[in-house]
Amino acid sequence: MTDEGRRRLDASLDDLREVRRRAWETGDVALLGRLVAALYRYSYWRTVAELGVWADEALTMEGADKEPTAPQMHAAAAAAAWMRGDLERARRLATRGAGLGAGPDDPARTLVYEALGDAVFFEGRLSEAEAAFGEVVRLSSLSGDPDGETLGRTSVAIVLACMGRAIDAVREADAAGRAATRAGHTAQAFARYTQGECRAETAPWEAVALVEEAAELARDCQAWFVEGVARLTAASLRGRHGEPARAVPAYADLLRHWRRSGHRTQQWTTLRNLAELLVRLGADEPALVIAGAEAQETAKPSFGMESDRLSKALATAGARLTEQRSEAALRRGRLMDRDDVVDFAITTCAELSGR
Repeated sequence: MTDEGRRRLDASLDDLREVRRRAWETGDVALLGRLVAALYRYSYWRTVAELGVWADEALTMEGADKEPTAPQMHAAAAAAAWMRGDLERARRLATRGAGLGAGPDDPARTLVYEALGDAVFFEGRLSEAEAAFGEVVRLSSLSGDPDGETLGRTSVAIVLACMGRAIDAVREADAAGRAATRAGHTAQAFARYTQGECRAETAPWEAVALVEEAAELARDCQAWFVEGVARLTAASLRGRHGEPARAVPAYADLLRHWRRSGHRTQQWTTLRNLAELLVRLGADEPALVIAGAEAQETAKPSFGMESDRLSKALATAGARLTEQRSEAALRRGRLMDRDDVVDFAITTCAELSGR
């Protein structure tokens, strides 16, 4: 999407809401489906949560599954579900949507494979995610969609990195960077973020420079999702490689960022990374409070290197505290709801930052 296109959509949102209202009230599923399909990428990058509501509405209308836009409607509903932490529903919607459309080469299926890949990735089902994102690359290449090809390649690269296949991940991320030269600014920002993310374990300071550049690019085009994930990687790397004090306030800002967008899945990723940093700073009890809260959470599970680092950190925290203090911290966290634990984490960051 071009910057001019984004600005025109920003200025037209109230009119589009009125179109959606009329389509819903008159039962015009074809119009509502076209609206949802057209706004998918805008909503995804800008974290405009209401599009998920529109998609859910559309899918309840008679004849929705027979519409040419049925895959995109399922994709939008699935994307909204995984962002708010309902991964099972996201996978179910995306799987259903992948069976709709005009056939295996229908470009309308591209978005639903994006959503399916996201859902199974956050469940830790990495081989399935790699296959789904590979289908995004294939369909986007067939239809000549550079934004879709870039997103597919970046997503494959991140999956490979999580599998521990660092060389393959960097190669795919750099291929995404080349594809992004034909795409819009948001896709370029996400490609740059992925190039950094895939270098996080092998070249951390090069990775920091890349993801911070990505965050700036994303801020310029108001791609709030990309800005958030890029800033999270930068904070995590700084915390793990000698700049923990600089990372602490960044986590507080990120927790507010995800709260504004309603992105619960990324909120929990941020909290887990923060817990690891807190142990590194000797704040063992707050780290265990966050761990206790996560134990009650049914959204994205931790997996891969993130899970290994967090497990080691929490074991260190438990060993430095008495059994009674450890259990008290975990119990305190288990009594917190999502808003409580975010407030607690932000307060903890403020105390450590001296603010």
